[in-house]
Amino acid sequence: MHQNQDVDTLIRALGCSPDPDVRSTAARALGGIGDARATEPLIGVLEDPDCPLREVSVKALGKIGDPRAVEPLIAVLGRSHGTSSVYVREAAVRALGEIGDARAVEALIAELAGADPTMREAAVGALGGIGDSRAVGPLVLVLGDPSDFIREGAAGALGKLGDSRAVDPLISALADPSGYVRRTAAEALGEVGDARAAGPLAAALGDTDGSVREAAARALERLRR
Repeated sequence: MHQNQDVDTLIRALGCSPDPDVRSTAARALGGIGDARATEPLIGVLEDPDCPLREVSVKALGKIGDPRAVEPLIAVLGRSHGTSSVYVREAAVRALGEIGDARAVEALIAELAGADPTMREAAVGALGGIGDSRAVGPLVLVLGDPSDFIREGAAGALGKLGDSRAVDPLISALADPSGYVRRTAAEALGEVGDARAAGPLAAALGDTDGSVREAAARALERLRR
């Protein structure tokens, strides 16, 4: 009963308070509670002129995980930078990954081609979380991204997807200049579990980076099971 009263009070504050800080606090609290009754009220403030409130509301929708938020969050990604800040858009990408609905896949793939590395990194993580096979080809292309962190994220996402189409690109990533990328590629090959990776992983046991050698050893053990 008390939680129901709390949710109702917070929803009223979100919709009625003239103070944007109070409304942001209410949105944050509603996300922490995770009650789906807050979904529609939070969607209702996604076009509010106050940017911090929009960002907090987007994050709250991700925590609640209600599929009703998917289309409104995709719409946030489609708005111009002038009406939706990069912080709000990044939060929307991450929220879509948390919800895990396949309807978001195409919009997230589109973010992989954007100029903002923060958005690309967020989209890579979200696609790995959703696990839809449509993301395999686009994520393979991201293995050539200029950012070490994004290439590492793409390798990890491909491991989560577990699609054999990623095997050869991940084998190529074992030669990446970044040890973080090489380590994650080895781990991903273990997750995919394709025997074609055995020879390259065995070669990676001689990598100059100890974390890569350890990841290759673990991946080989997985392949033998």
